[in-house]
This record gives sequence, C-alpha cells and structure tokens, in this order.
Amino acid sequence: MVKGVSRRIIEIQSPDPRVFEKAIFIVREDYVGQAGLSEKDILRQARKAAAGYARPRRSGGFFRRLRPAFYAAAGAAVTALAWLTVHMALPLG
Repeated sequence: MVKGVSRRIIEIQSPDPRVFEKAIFIVREDYVGQAGLSEKDILRQARKAAAGYARPRRSGGFFRRLRPAFYAAAGAAVTALAWLTVHMALPLG
C-alpha cells in the first residue's frame, strides 16, 4: 500500500464480466500532462490494453494435441533403434 502519495488511476469496467470485473491502470507521473496527450488519449490506450487481455486465447489446434503422441512415438523409435543396434553388434552364440 502506498501512503502519502497521490496517484492517477484509470478504472476500466469489463464488457464481459466472465473474464474480469475491471482493470486498474496506474498512470505514470511523468506521462501525465505531456504535451499533445489528452485524458481521452490515455483512456483510449487503457481500453485498448484491457481489450487485448480479454480476447479468447486459441487452444493450439490439432498439432498441439498431437505433440504428446509424437514425443511418445519418437521415444519408442529411438529405443527400438538403440536396441537393434546393440543386438546387431553382439556376436551370436
């Protein structure tokens, strides 16, 4: 908790409350009052940042689900190749 310091914050209400209730942005002191930057511009940037986090993430699709099966098959192939190499190198009988 910050005591004795005044901070400028922006609170953005979520358009979809299932994702988050609200986003709170603390505006840097050296950013406030910059020439050519209005409060509307700062608010627009905060909304844009909050909207970027609210987008649904992609699950990764078909290849992401196949990755564990690929690693299992590759491990089995390497093990079989190692076994075959060892048994071919040993003399019979």
